[in-house]
Amino acid sequence: MRNKIFYLLVCILVGIACQKSETATSSSNEVTTADLQRISALGFNADRVHKTEGGFIVEGDIFLSHEDLLKPEILSVNATSLNEEHYRSPGLVAGLPRILRVNAHPSLPPSIQAAVDSALLRYNSLSLAITFIKVTTPADIHINPVSISPSVFGVSGFPSGGNPYPVIQLNMPVLLPWAHPTITTSITHLIGHAIGFLHTDQMSPSFSCGTGGAGISDGVPGSPGAVIPGTPSGPSPNSWMLTCISNGINRPFTALDITALNVLY
Repeated sequence: MRNKIFYLLVCILVGIACQKSETATSSSNEVTTADLQRISALGFNADRVHKTEGGFIVEGDIFLSHEDLLKPEILSVNATSLNEEHYRSPGLVAGLPRILRVNAHPSLPPSIQAAVDSALLRYNSLSLAITFIKVTTPADIHINPVSISPSVFGVSGFPSGGNPYPVIQLNMPVLLPWAHPTITTSITHLIGHAIGFLHTDQMSPSFSCGTGGAGISDGVPGSPGAVIPGTPSGPSPNSWMLTCISNGINRPFTALDITALNVLY
């Protein structure tokens, strides 16, 4: 009889422990109010925040680590002063002129590989102080396939320590059905983040996403940085760094985009 009672007690205790563990795991995947407040304080739109391994996906395509939320130096400008214009992150690629090596994962299908080539050509055709070449490992930027939220076409981040963000993730279920120019624009956009560009409509994503933020965006939470000299204080239509895009849209560099790129690189 004692053995049966002991056995039941063990089962009850184990069951309680399991329930607590499951609850803890579930809550750890939630975005807290404190997280949203910090993201908003950094100048990012906190309406569509996804928690992911190591941090958060903000504004559809920007990755912010937990450590990024604690860095006061990210606040390069007052978030309330931002408008729809060209911005740069606090960090940029250093050691110019510089060749940046890009590795497109071999599992990426031919249509995506071709779009990577086209994206690199868009930058290289401007004769900037950074030149992109496609290589196998080792590389400065790795472009990898993933399968994530259908509201995100890819995820990137910002430069650190004078180097570009090292990993760009392409959301294959979203990108694969798209037209070549749209895929090219999306990859060019994610590379833009990796070398230090923020969304041109960061403070009003409805400019490209529509009312309520409709549309498919990149997955990078951005941090407001300095306004790029020579760019206007008003909206920048058709910029390659607008937040959202849909299949059929092509955004080659506009004259203002080229100005911003030449100012930084």
